[in-house]
Amino acid sequence: MNVVLITGAAKRLGQTIAEHFAASGWQVCVHYHHSAADAANLAARLPQARSYALDLGATTADFDGLLARVVADCGRLDCIVNNASLFEEDEFGALSALAFDRQMAVNFRAPVMLAAAFGQLLRARAERGSVVNILDQKLFNLNPDYFSYTLSKLALKESIRMQAMSAAPHLRVNAVAPGLSLLSGEQSQQNFDRAHRMTALGEGTRPQSVAEAVQFLACATQITGQILTVDDGQHLLPLARDVMFAVDE
Repeated sequence: MNVVLITGAAKRLGQTIAEHFAASGWQVCVHYHHSAADAANLAARLPQARSYALDLGATTADFDGLLARVVADCGRLDCIVNNASLFEEDEFGALSALAFDRQMAVNFRAPVMLAAAFGQLLRARAERGSVVNILDQKLFNLNPDYFSYTLSKLALKESIRMQAMSAAPHLRVNAVAPGLSLLSGEQSQQNFDRAHRMTALGEGTRPQSVAEAVQFLACATQITGQILTVDDGQHLLPLARDVMFAVDE
């Protein structure tokens, strides 16, 4: 049985990805930070699933230790889905160093460090595996809203090819860039319903479609260094502001 570790898997999109992998016969390792109860409930519902706690943003985060625990429990690790992220509103004219560093740590540093640790593990074990990073369609449709978040995801996006080149042949590194698929922050249901459908195809991004794309890349043994945008064509409609604000203007 293949094993996948999904960061931030206890809720929202991570939960959908975890459920999809489990339904496809994978053993799922649910990573969480604050959501212990949700992670435990999800792991209890999925066959042979396990949950693991780690603060990805901590400078002392033990990525090697996390992977060692997964392998000790499951016997192997085939894929990591870097789904965990911080999405905090800020703007260039009023940046906070703490908020900037916090989002860079979780959204950029952690997935890169976790992938690097995984590549070293696979090389030592003479095995092959994959990493799938979760990005954002707005990286292909830039606007200055959510400034620090966007920069952190841009940094991760630009590192994909470098990671793939460095980690081959033991580790494949790819990414999925979803569109707006779930209510975010203090967004109202009315705002979400309107923004969700502001796409070229007019239906909005379904979380299940994102999960399917993630698993496709996890299993596509000859694909590396690629980014797959799953957004119902949202990135084809340039906006001056983030879609959550644009619908209110």
